[in-house]
Amino acid sequence: MFCRIISDDYDYIAECVKIFGDDRFSLQIYVADNIDKVTSELVARGISRSVEHYLCRKVYTGEPFSIDMPDGIRIRELDKEDVEDVCRICGQTGINKSRFKSLFLESFDEKKESSDKYGRWLFNGIYHNDEMIGFDTDAFFSVRGFSVNNGIQTFLPVKYRKDEIFMLSLKFMTNRILELGGIPTYVSGAIKSDVKGEFDPKDIGFRNIWNVYEIFKATD
Repeated sequence: MFCRIISDDYDYIAECVKIFGDDRFSLQIYVADNIDKVTSELVARGISRSVEHYLCRKVYTGEPFSIDMPDGIRIRELDKEDVEDVCRICGQTGINKSRFKSLFLESFDEKKESSDKYGRWLFNGIYHNDEMIGFDTDAFFSVRGFSVNNGIQTFLPVKYRKDEIFMLSLKFMTNRILELGGIPTYVSGAIKSDVKGEFDPKDIGFRNIWNVYEIFKATD
């Protein structure tokens, strides 16, 4: 069972760790502080446990990006007719072709309303000399009056997995989310670098809003 604690009150967090800290639970805490602060606050309350950083979510609140594409590279919103290219990239990158084909086609189904649970899927194609070399995707949600995305992923064959292309993809999707009236967010941490890249989104204006830490058994 998962136990996720979202709080800035370390007394409350410590009590939850005591209650839910056994082997029945996968325990995570969501805070703005760094790992040293989390560890020291737990130790001060008599809890000596292994704390590991899992991921962090970043948010962008700036203006749309002005994007300068390198020679031969372009990114565009995909149409329903691009489904075969999407399936081809799925085959080249080892991701689930049938799942992404279904998500892709559903994203153009005007009769299928987006929901708070599943959201609306967005897809962009990445091209080199008019050949699709990858695509990015994101789920776009409306939750409690806010519209946010669920973490942009960019799928590229190995030879095109360069930070420059990942960053261009992030900027393009960020602009789309802004145009839709949303708040662009980005997840980094325990996520495979082949769908996120190695660059730091803070370099282009994203900022951390919370960190997630996993809490394990007591340390010796």
